[in-house]
Amino acid sequence: MSVLTKNVVSAVAFLDKPIVLSRLLNVRPDDESFVQTMRMLGRYLPASATEEHFFVDTPLFKTNVIQNLVDNSGTNMTDITLTFDAGHGIIPGHILMFQYGDVGYVKSVNNATNEVNVVAIPQADGTVNGMTVSAGDVAVILSQASGEGSEGATPRYVLPKRYSYRLQIFKSAREITDIQHASPIEFEVDGQPYITYLQEMEGLLELMAYVSMGLLYNPETSNQFTSGTPGLTDDQGRPVNVTRGLEDWIVTGGGISGSNVTVNTSFFATLTKSLNAAGAGSDYLIVGGTEAMVAIDDTIKALNGAILQNARFSVDGRTVDLDLESFRLYQRRYTKKHLGLFDMPTHFNLNVASANHDKDMFFIPLDDAAVTGSGSRVPRISVMYLPLRVTSGVNRFYSADKATMTTFSGQLAPGGATNNKAVLRFDYSTYCGLRVAGVEHFAKYSVA
Repeated sequence: MSVLTKNVVSAVAFLDKPIVLSRLLNVRPDDESFVQTMRMLGRYLPASATEEHFFVDTPLFKTNVIQNLVDNSGTNMTDITLTFDAGHGIIPGHILMFQYGDVGYVKSVNNATNEVNVVAIPQADGTVNGMTVSAGDVAVILSQASGEGSEGATPRYVLPKRYSYRLQIFKSAREITDIQHASPIEFEVDGQPYITYLQEMEGLLELMAYVSMGLLYNPETSNQFTSGTPGLTDDQGRPVNVTRGLEDWIVTGGGISGSNVTVNTSFFATLTKSLNAAGAGSDYLIVGGTEAMVAIDDTIKALNGAILQNARFSVDGRTVDLDLESFRLYQRRYTKKHLGLFDMPTHFNLNVASANHDKDMFFIPLDDAAVTGSGSRVPRISVMYLPLRVTSGVNRFYSADKATMTTFSGQLAPGGATNNKAVLRFDYSTYCGLRVAGVEHFAKYSVA
């Protein structure tokens, strides 16, 4: 007589197999979490520490605001000394242009005091006109001119643009008693029979919801794990880290943002100009809820010749279909992804307008950024996770990338009792954070 052995397994083992996961968890494409979308797009990457620093998109030049002005020519404004903040990047020989169109030649620079001596440039007939400029105005580096037989130009130092991200510990749990002990769910994958539990799958959904909503809307904090006196602790005094969410990255970190916008071609034209000014790429993902998706659909479908096409991505040599649609407008390709979490009345679709996020939409670049000082490149956005460095066991399961762990415990644990409490407990954990590279390439809006 043959005996069929069915292995108990956690749904976490199928996080990289969306078809299996959707059937197990009854997850429709619209209900997929933000973190699962990033995973399937290949933007789910291992980290080596709870906080990491890197430098990208270091600009060659910057716009400088004049802090103080002294007219050395009396009132003629033909010889002036300007004071800037540190890191202005101005050197002798630079030609500066001021906000009213006048230009001046930099004679000398005192880096100790950040003072720059600028003289008016004579016209072709020899006339020297005063420059129209005052404190508080903007000055930009236009060009450079050196004297005959002069030495080389003064070396410029460009302050690298520093980014960092921090990891957060996410956990969830489920527990059922011996009386509540539900019947297991049997299923088959690749010809192999497995057993799992409904409560176990619910706990995994809860964990992914925590991560997704945190990566979108968590505020920024300092690294509490490395602080001698952490400012945020749990009830046992243990340090608690909170990773920076995408909204905080964009709105307070220098990205493009706006509220109560009307989505039309003028909106996309304005967005295009802002993205082009930042040197952004041409491939974007738009994530949002029903309000944002309807506004975009109404705009695009009203255009003559505009078609919403099914979009697929190639990740690690395999084609991934995430039930997406794409369109091209003003030399950019936008792929839109509806996320059901934006429509959840328990979280984002609230009656209090100030707390509402159901009308939000994020524009996420899908290109890579060159890391300053190295030949490597990193995705503009990625979820960074700390791989779990422990061995598996009969009551412990992992995702294929070792990013997420589930453990079974209690007297009813399928791999053997772990204690004398007549329960079956499921614990889930993951250590991850959001890495953003070049926040000027990101945008976040809420529709009217």
